[in-house]
Amino acid sequence: MVAFAGTHGWDNVKGEEPLDKRAHLAEEVFNLLKKAKNEAQIALSFILTIAPLWFFL
Repeated sequence: MVAFAGTHGWDNVKGEEPLDKRAHLAEEVFNLLKKAKNEAQIALSFILTIAPLWFFL
């Protein structure tokens, strides 16, 4: 549909509006973002804990 509209123009597209079937992905994406944030906080805490020891290595 997008290829047709790109060639012939959106006004010439006929037929039903395609269904958006992405709603089920929202919760999964949100959980992955929370997990990434938590892992980044853990990594930052580790780095800040270890940083003073670098002077002794």
